[in-house]
Amino acid sequence: MLTAEGELDLGQPVERLVVEGAWLVDPFSDREGAADVEIRAGRISALTWHEDQAASDGALLVVPALIDLSSTPDKQPAAAAHGGFANVVGAAEQQLLGIASAHPPLAATASAGVPATILGLPAVGPEVEVENAAQLIEELRQRAHESGPADAAPLHLAHVSTAATLDLVRAARADRLPISCDVTISQICLHDGWLAGDRRFSWTAVEAPWSGQSTDAPPYHPATRLEPPLRAPDEARALAAALADGTVSVLTSGHRPRAGHELEWPYAELEPGISALETCLPLALAAVDAGLLPLSVVVRSLTTAPAAIAHLALPPLAVGTVAQLVIVDLRAEWRVDEESLQSAAHNTPLLGHHLRGRVLATIVDGRLSWQDRAFAQSGAETREGSSALR
Repeated sequence: MLTAEGELDLGQPVERLVVEGAWLVDPFSDREGAADVEIRAGRISALTWHEDQAASDGALLVVPALIDLSSTPDKQPAAAAHGGFANVVGAAEQQLLGIASAHPPLAATASAGVPATILGLPAVGPEVEVENAAQLIEELRQRAHESGPADAAPLHLAHVSTAATLDLVRAARADRLPISCDVTISQICLHDGWLAGDRRFSWTAVEAPWSGQSTDAPPYHPATRLEPPLRAPDEARALAAALADGTVSVLTSGHRPRAGHELEWPYAELEPGISALETCLPLALAAVDAGLLPLSVVVRSLTTAPAAIAHLALPPLAVGTVAQLVIVDLRAEWRVDEESLQSAAHNTPLLGHHLRGRVLATIVDGRLSWQDRAFAQSGAETREGSSALR
């Protein structure tokens, strides 16, 4: 249950907001459960955990505001806020942090496999990413040899997309090298069949990958042209497992907006990119609902883990701290379309889809940076949800 008192204006400190019976996930203490949270004058004024988990009906989720470590910031700040993000780390910062793409830029448009063959697309296998990642890790190894592992500049591999690359990361960690990596939500939830119009999520397609049968949508959607390319469903499952076991520490949206004339080229000549900031959290929640990922892992990979790599101060969930939170209605569905998306770019193959998990409010530095229409009325009002996710 949500109770808002006073004006709730974008950009202004939250005067008073009470969230009762929410499912709270605290990545700072590795605790989650039913809780009540009160915000006054932009700060957490009360936080009460319930021993009885039935005190939450699972309708509302409260987590720290999210951080996107290795994506492209959107020109419209509302896009990030709508997705629950407080911070999207820019390209210049990424370079300073030692973030390097696991996959090299290529002219090929697809991952080698049945969909690429049937569609007649130029394709490359996972070995291209593996070779590039191996070279980056070897450079890290040389730095560590010269200065010592503790003093070597760390390496963060962005947008890992293959199980073989994950094996390299595991081996480097076993050698005590300072390395971390991330995966995009698209690589976990989508797969190469989406190029042909197959709109099943990866966990559904893994037992029967697309092999030429009729599909749900036309092929060659511009937003399925990604870099790294979408892989087979079994690769997506391996990435999810690596995120769950800690090999992958960070989940990223992979947001790379494209609009207008950029989408008018033939498929094989398109610049890769997808609008993903606003669909990242709902897709991650779908993976949780499917049993691929624990909710606590998703929250940590979108909050404290990227904050640690980017050296960002993230206010803890504690009484007296500045409120930096996302409130999500887990039961509410929303339609991905040009009206709901706040980004100037709508290049996503999810257009027309209904996703569960509506961000009601994003609070950054104690100020309201996003409010859903259902949450936008001022004055004292009570709102209740209607469906559950644990």
